[in-house]
Amino acid sequence: MTTFFRLMDEENKENALKAAVKSSTISTESNTFYTNPNQFLSIPGAPFCYWVSNDVRDSFKLFEKTESEQLVARQGLATSDDFRFLRLIWEVSDENWMPFAKGGEYSQFYSDVHLLVNWLSKGEEIRANLNDKGNVRSNIWMLGETISRYFERPGITWPRRTQKGLGMRVLPAGCFFGDKGPTIFEANNDTKTLLATLAIVCSSAYKYLVSLQMCFGSYEVGVICNTPMPTLSEDDIDYLSKRARKIWSLKRILDSVDECSSAFLCPNLIIGIEFDSSVQQINLLQEEINSYCFSLFKFSENDKNLALRECVEDIYEYKAPTKTENIESVISWAVGVAFSRFNINAYKTFSDEQENILPFSSFCKKQPAALYKHSKLESPTVSILTNGFESNSDLPIAIHHILKSLNIESSIDIKSWIDKSFFSYHLKCSGQ
Repeated sequence: MTTFFRLMDEENKENALKAAVKSSTISTESNTFYTNPNQFLSIPGAPFCYWVSNDVRDSFKLFEKTESEQLVARQGLATSDDFRFLRLIWEVSDENWMPFAKGGEYSQFYSDVHLLVNWLSKGEEIRANLNDKGNVRSNIWMLGETISRYFERPGITWPRRTQKGLGMRVLPAGCFFGDKGPTIFEANNDTKTLLATLAIVCSSAYKYLVSLQMCFGSYEVGVICNTPMPTLSEDDIDYLSKRARKIWSLKRILDSVDECSSAFLCPNLIIGIEFDSSVQQINLLQEEINSYCFSLFKFSENDKNLALRECVEDIYEYKAPTKTENIESVISWAVGVAFSRFNINAYKTFSDEQENILPFSSFCKKQPAALYKHSKLESPTVSILTNGFESNSDLPIAIHHILKSLNIESSIDIKSWIDKSFFSYHLKCSGQ
């Protein structure tokens, strides 16, 4: 046995070390650990995890790996010239540009796919992009099997590098995925099994087992493949899949009021989503998943407490928009209605829209707000709208008619806002 002192959280490490050396008490609350270093070999890479119980280390022997006959994980496409080969989803309508999950920011269960990759003639331009030595700059030449067998399949993707933690989420069917957005696939594309797997990989127990194998912030495919995965009964799959789907649905509904999201339907000022209630539901469901997965992995109470301490729980937070932000978003949307980009009546389909969308169904590049037949405004639309000429072809007047039809009063001078603020607001919303 070897004695280890864990002083990571101590401000004065010198004094803490002296106190730990003097103490001979073995306690779960102590900073002192007695471990046989041979136990480190239980975990791939033999990490120096002396504070972990033998039961947790043995999880890597007792359970199957994530990579199995049922599940596989793959790394995807690196274009090596994103500026040339990638576009935001609203910039291109060509069917040769495919939805592309590149990784992106941390988010669990749901994240919008907002990029497209140029796939004209099966990526001919990417294949023709050579370096000084005449070799293909992209890794596309390595991806023969991945492209043919895994592109456009439903899966679970995650950002390979992030400082906020492991963020697994749904990858809809019909999408490509990147080297920075690797993806887990189920052998039969079974969506219920995928949802149950999503719940597990988003749990604190699983993320703790991942964290034992790696340095913070780099979630490589090999690490995920080697992480233990419990065998699930039908009851397990049913319990976990229902909660994963509910969290996905709630997060997608919250995203449906974002004008730049592919899920956009209309501003929240119109449909009135109860954000606080939705956030509470998400966090409660996450707690239920965490508790269930601790049992699946057979964590003791002490192991559970350590895991929760090491891996900060995923608490979903939402900052409610101000009254001014709500009005700005609805005026921006009304500009889109005036130019026939959005349908003024799309919000009436809100309930049906949410019920019909399934987590792993084929990704649609067109927003729900633009999918339905447009209704004519009280003021007839024309191909060019002016600003300030006070006619039927005047943009502020058209916006006024739109807001009036929805019984929305603006506290903002519409003409002045269009003149001075709209373009900067528009660029800010689109991430420019």
